[in-house]
Amino acid sequence: MNIDIQLVQTSVEVAMAVIGGCATYIYRLSVNHHKEQDALKKAQNDKAKQEQIKKQAEMEQQKAKEEFNQNVQTGLEVAKNNVVPLAVDDGLGNADKRKKAVQGINADLQKLGIDLPEDVELSLSERAYQWYKANGGDVHKLNTTSQSNNGQQVVHVTTNDPDNQGKNNNGQPDLVNPYENGDGKNE
Repeated sequence: MNIDIQLVQTSVEVAMAVIGGCATYIYRLSVNHHKEQDALKKAQNDKAKQEQIKKQAEMEQQKAKEEFNQNVQTGLEVAKNNVVPLAVDDGLGNADKRKKAVQGINADLQKLGIDLPEDVELSLSERAYQWYKANGGDVHKLNTTSQSNNGQQVVHVTTNDPDNQGKNNNGQPDLVNPYENGDGKNE
């Protein structure tokens, strides 16, 4: 048997070239598949990160909203303490009462480390006043300028209902908003 070495050598080279080409093709497919899988995983991770960021932002927004609402509640309690004494003070006009109420609310809230916008503080002072009025607070205007014959100070109550003679249905004096323009002071 005569084997042509040249033919065997050529056949082996052709087989190696085919095998090498196939191996290169398979390797490239594998690399491309890994790149696609990595890109898919990266996209999934990016989407998960975006969802996590969105969820975190929603939680922070909710926390900020709850903190603001808590600050408003605290502000309302502070406003009640500031508005009540001003409500019956006839020495101040309505604008001065509003201004002093907001200043007092702001100062007290600052002591507590709470910073609210001035329009919120003004709203809180009005809410506190409405709460005071709704709970039967004595908010009628006092006139303490006249003196009786024996030198004692006389208090005159001014109400909105002269026919009712200073009494409402439950026997309490009628309530007058000190922030309404009715006393002719600072408006």
